[in-house]
This record gives sequence, C-alpha cells and structure tokens, in this order.
Amino acid sequence: MTLSEHRDDERRHLDRDPERERVAANVAATLTARGVELTGRETADQLADVLSAVEQFEAAVSEIGGDRMVNDPRSSQPEDEAFVLPLRAADESPGQYADRILRAARRLRTLR
Repeated sequence: MTLSEHRDDERRHLDRDPERERVAANVAATLTARGVELTGRETADQLADVLSAVEQFEAAVSEIGGDRMVNDPRSSQPEDEAFVLPLRAADESPGQYADRILRAARRLRTLR
C-alpha cells in the first residue's frame, strides 16, 4: 500500500467515526438552515471549511451593519444583494464554494 493509499484509508476510517459523523450531521444541518445547498457527499472536513467561510461572511455582513435575517439567501427582498450569502453552483466543489464565500467576505470588508 502506498502512502497516499494509506492516508485515503485513514480518512475513510475517520469519516466513519460515530462522533465525527454526528458532528458532521450537525454542521450539515446548520449549513442547510443557513440556505447552503449540500449534495450529501461532502466530507466532515469539507463541511467544516464551508461553515467557517459562512461564519466569516456573516461576520463581515454584521461588521458593516447588515442584517443576517433580512439578507438570507431565501429572502425575497434583501437589503443589499452583496449581503446575501452566495449560492453554491451545481458543479462547485465544497472547497471552491468556501473560497468564493471567503472572497465575498473580503470584498464586504473593503466597504467599511
């Protein structure tokens, strides 16, 4: 077994850990409640990365006076489109999505 195969095997084992699965399910529920589209194929680490990006985006919105509830992705009348969490594209990996959210948070912080 190569080192790469060994690491992949370890990752699969970690993803089957009951506690890790419970935490991942909670993170997935949190993301879904915030309007994030998930495929169900995301790993625990990917979910954590997306949640971290979402939290940074929400913090940036709050820092410049935006209201998270008014600017929810499902809101029909957000106060400012820039304050709405970007939607995930159908072909976008979790990592790409998290990166795009972080770029949007950085843009918001330049508005202060």
